[in-house]
Amino acid sequence: MIALWILYTVVVSALIGMAAIACERMLRLAGQPARWAWAAAFLTSVAIPLAAVVARQAPAGGAVPLDGAAATLIDPALLFELLNVQPASSTISLVTATAVTLWIGASLVLGAVLAMSQLRIRRETETCPGEIVDGVLVRHTANLGPAVVGSFPSIIVLPAWVSRLENDWLALVMSHEREHIRAGDAKLLLTGVVAAVLLPWNLPLWWQLRRLRDAVELDCDERVLKTGVDARSYGELLLAVARHRSDRLFPAPALSNPKSLLARRIHEMTNPSPKARKLRGGIAASTATLLVALACETSPPAALDFDDDLGVVTQVSTVYSEAEVQVRPARMSGPMPRYPAMLRQAGIEGAVMLAFVIDDEGRVDATSIDVVESTNRAFEGPAIDVVAGSFFTPGEVDGKPVAVLVQQRISFTIGTQAARQRATETLKRLSLDRLRFGAATDNEAPLIMIDDEVVENGIPSDLDPDQIDRIEVIKGPAAEAFFGERGSRGVIKIFLKPEIAITATRGSN
Repeated sequence: MIALWILYTVVVSALIGMAAIACERMLRLAGQPARWAWAAAFLTSVAIPLAAVVARQAPAGGAVPLDGAAATLIDPALLFELLNVQPASSTISLVTATAVTLWIGASLVLGAVLAMSQLRIRRETETCPGEIVDGVLVRHTANLGPAVVGSFPSIIVLPAWVSRLENDWLALVMSHEREHIRAGDAKLLLTGVVAAVLLPWNLPLWWQLRRLRDAVELDCDERVLKTGVDARSYGELLLAVARHRSDRLFPAPALSNPKSLLARRIHEMTNPSPKARKLRGGIAASTATLLVALACETSPPAALDFDDDLGVVTQVSTVYSEAEVQVRPARMSGPMPRYPAMLRQAGIEGAVMLAFVIDDEGRVDATSIDVVESTNRAFEGPAIDVVAGSFFTPGEVDGKPVAVLVQQRISFTIGTQAARQRATETLKRLSLDRLRFGAATDNEAPLIMIDDEVVENGIPSDLDPDQIDRIEVIKGPAAEAFFGERGSRGVIKIFLKPEIAITATRGSN
């Protein structure tokens, strides 16, 4: 469900935000601009959840062929189809649709409110007298500011009470706002606002936006002080500006800020550098690295299995692509596609590409089977039947069986007499082996089955090769897993054909 992805994104954003706190501390101890820690946090908080989705869409080679047919990895559809491979409940679909609608609606409303607020401030300032100072347009307003407004281009707005300040303080105000413009702080904050508006439910992202604004002001203070400004005088200016603080300019870079940030700014300016800066910086860097690693290792959303009869979610299991597993699924047994008689007689060939999930027990989730491509709809039913009835060895991650999302192409071709000849030769070889099997003890002989019936004393001598649809040989752990102790010696499965299957002889009935 979409709710799972939202929860995953919120958790990742919270972890990245905590890492940014440590990273900001490290940069301040090193005397470096710290706003980039929060800019990186914004980018990472969006990139990691997005990468979790894109990773499932990345193509890769090496998929296991199905009965010799071409095979490729699945190309997952949109995010919601990835989290709900085949929605089994209308309730789940309704919740997903409602969540998406609320998401889009909240983004549109919030974006409109912020845009209208900034446009209103722009209109108010356009009617105010202005002048060019050091190449920057300065507008003198009644009570807005001091702050930088707009990004393309940015202008400085100064309230009327600023003109009554002492000349030294007025110069400091202008110096502070010009630093914001030179550093491109308005554009940086605008980028953060856009990201937060697109993900309005992500509260950690809004918190990061606030911390980004704080870091922008602290960095600006540091740049101003490096010009030789007296820290005490600059702090007194901040206190004077705070008495006229305006909240209407969020998220614009502004000299006036909330009391909590004001106290922090004055503290950073007036307190000496702490002892053991390198040690503290190293601890902060290690903490940030650990938290980022934890965010990257957080498991992405899981797929839900919904029980229609019970009306509840019965299982939560992560579905991997074949590119993500160390051991890919391998087909052990299953039916062959039945060639549609009319298409066979008409000499029509074709192929069907199917996408499906193989669970952690090696069984195909029938509800997940989806037709990706098809050359003829008449081939789709037989292709789905072969996939639904197949058994696989499950894919593995770190030695544990997992559910895997795959894509397989099943081809239907018109063969020649050579195909029948190969089947006959195979049977002859098995018939010769029967002599060896008959001479061997029961403990040494493989398990022989004809149409899922166990056959004793080897392959019947009167078995007509033309009756054989296919012969499968299963051995190793796969055979033992499905057929018990006797299967550990290998299994020969012979399937008789009621009709011509995947490869048809031209002109046969």
